[in-house]
Amino acid sequence: MKLFQPDTRKRRTLGAVFAITLSVTTLLTAFFQTQVLSGAAYKTRSEENRLRPITIPAPRGTITDRNGEIVATSVASYSVNLLPGAPEVMRQTITDLAPFLGLSPEQVERLIERQAARRNDLLTITEDATYAQIAAIEERRAAFPNIMTVERPKRYYPAGDAIGHIIGYVAEVSPEELETERYRKAGYRQGRWVGKTGIEQEYEIELGGEEGAYYVEVDAMGRIIDPRRTAGVMQPIPGDTLKLTLDIELQQYVAQIFPDTMKGALVAMIPSTGEVLAMYSNPSYDANDFVGGPKPGLWRALATDPKKPLLNRMSASTYPPASTWKLATAAAGMEAGLVKGDTRMPIPCTGGMFYAGRYARCWFSRGHGALDLIGAIEKSCNVYFYQLGIRLGLQNLIEAGTRYGFNTRSGIDLPSERRGEFPTGIDWYTKRFGHRPYPSEVMSLSIGQGPNAQTVLRMTHFYSAIAGNGSAPEPYLV
Repeated sequence: MKLFQPDTRKRRTLGAVFAITLSVTTLLTAFFQTQVLSGAAYKTRSEENRLRPITIPAPRGTITDRNGEIVATSVASYSVNLLPGAPEVMRQTITDLAPFLGLSPEQVERLIERQAARRNDLLTITEDATYAQIAAIEERRAAFPNIMTVERPKRYYPAGDAIGHIIGYVAEVSPEELETERYRKAGYRQGRWVGKTGIEQEYEIELGGEEGAYYVEVDAMGRIIDPRRTAGVMQPIPGDTLKLTLDIELQQYVAQIFPDTMKGALVAMIPSTGEVLAMYSNPSYDANDFVGGPKPGLWRALATDPKKPLLNRMSASTYPPASTWKLATAAAGMEAGLVKGDTRMPIPCTGGMFYAGRYARCWFSRGHGALDLIGAIEKSCNVYFYQLGIRLGLQNLIEAGTRYGFNTRSGIDLPSERRGEFPTGIDWYTKRFGHRPYPSEVMSLSIGQGPNAQTVLRMTHFYSAIAGNGSAPEPYLV
């Protein structure tokens, strides 16, 4: 018989007390961790889940001409947005809004499809409503309780079509643009408006500013409870103001002197500085019609117009320079010491000349007679420049054209400038045409014909170099 037996009840009691103590300690530790150490983080996360930011677009920077005249600015516009709700309510609201906003049946159907794809998201119906349209909707607020209107800046170009090709326009950023390094680094998101062409595109980051936001409360499903109650505002930062080298008065004058039926372009710049004073392509388009994207049917009408108003004839299109290039031949001849102002060629102009088995004509069939270099430039005599080109030789003429920059871009601060087309050497002909150049090629090249195509801007830059004794700064607008 054992004198001492273990007290099992006491041991069980101690074990239970220990287990309870351990559990309570663990709970208290977790509570302390959650409420004290991580409380701020959880509170922030809770606030983020409870609040939704609504973007406030940044006012784009103003663009002025060299004298401070406004070329591009922002005016008040409004977006109309539909709060998430039952599909049948959303469909009916969109349909009821159509007459007030001028929506076509096709636009209504597209909006309904967008809403069905993202039912818990705010649906933007239009970003370009007028004050009168907003007033009409607000007068019927009881009929549209799930509508939210937001004031936003809209781009406006006072000079209209006089400035279209230079200034460009703004519209919503595309998915492809959002993938570019430029917009990724800037933190751009879907729904933001960006410059699509011209100065608006070239200086997007400077003009765009930084978006702001105001915060509205959402329910557990992510639906906005009351769009008129805000829980905080982060103000947007406006974009920078840009000052162009353009003289808008001169620009508008140039636009007015072009006949409607004439296709052409003009560039005026200060040779010593590179400042572009006027730059116009005719026919043009009004950039105001493109703000937010071209209106229905407008793009097709412009794209199919035989006069091609969308074509930038100043810097994005090349043309045979023809007689305007004869000064390049003259400059090359003077650099080589072959001619001076009073130098005459051995064959007078009688309307044309024979060379290498080919008869090359002058534009003046009766002939200019015997001319010196100055007279040949004044009369634009082909025969004189044929002979000067032959004296130079094709290789020397190509090397001179390359030195003058005829197979490069001017470097102007505009997107989509086209490079000039010009041979890079004798072997260029073999690679391009499959044979060595004919002897008469030098005659074509010497009068701006043959494989030679330049922009109006490039030719203006070349003439600026002539005016500047052989050199000219790159043309620029900002």
